[in-house]
Amino acid sequence: MQTDLIAGFKQPVQDAQNVFRTTLQALSEPGLWQELALQDALDGLNAASWSILQAMLDSDTCLYIAPELQTDKMLQNVLFHCACVVVNDVAEADFLVVTAAMAQNMDWRQLKRGSERSPEQSATMLVQLDDNENSHEMATIWQGSGILNHRSVSLPIDKAFCLQRASALSFPLGVDVVFTQENSLMGLPRTTQVQFEGVAICM
Repeated sequence: MQTDLIAGFKQPVQDAQNVFRTTLQALSEPGLWQELALQDALDGLNAASWSILQAMLDSDTCLYIAPELQTDKMLQNVLFHCACVVVNDVAEADFLVVTAAMAQNMDWRQLKRGSERSPEQSATMLVQLDDNENSHEMATIWQGSGILNHRSVSLPIDKAFCLQRASALSFPLGVDVVFTQENSLMGLPRTTQVQFEGVAICM
């Protein structure tokens, strides 16, 4: 049987800890790009997304990957290195990997949003950004925990993304988002308010 397995972390424990800390830093300082140590990308996954999956997933984790991103090589490596369960229903997913376009068109109300007793039992969405999307960036203003006053952030998202995100928010319930591009990541936790063209629709 032919396999397409690639090497994972060179130093599994240390590398996973570094990625975990960087991801937490991104979520605690929303709107700032954080850079990970260089790691090879995997078919359909940029280096940052692939690193996060290796660091965060285990046999108790359910992962949804957008169909347009999936390849046989990717699934083979995700299952081998992460030992997670790959699901086809977004409602079952603890982690999701999607494109910006899919994030804007999916119904976020179907996602895990946690509960008042266990808000941490919510989904984390990795939104992969393509270099070609940079020319379509929109300016937004972010406010909330981890931000002094406000922060200007430009991303290739539109009002549809903000509206979908808002539909899933009912503090402390919600979905945490991590944008990934090459080996960089940016956090958008549920606690962050986003103003789009002067209107706060991403509370």
